[in-house]
Amino acid sequence: MGLFGISGVGNILASIKMAKYLDLSARETVVTVATDSFDRYPSVMADLGKRMGRLGDGAIDEKLMGRWAREVFHGIDTEEILDVRGSAQKERLYKQKARSG
Repeated sequence: MGLFGISGVGNILASIKMAKYLDLSARETVVTVATDSFDRYPSVMADLGKRMGRLGDGAIDEKLMGRWAREVFHGIDTEEILDVRGSAQKERLYKQKARSG
């Protein structure tokens, strides 16, 4: 089995953010699914290589990958979480779904 894929990493990061948002203790658990493996993303890696640079042998520059990892994965905070547990947020989502469907 390969490394986690992009969706799986996204799910794991979302779980970490949710645990922080809910201020869970070390004894509490958030469960998620690592939905894919990294070997499913050759086109994504090719695009990333085009945008961020490649070494002479075709490998993606580790320094640039490190920068990408810091920008995307590190500094996990709760800014982007939308807490929809309240009735006002649930109603807003219901109306949004009704308009789009």
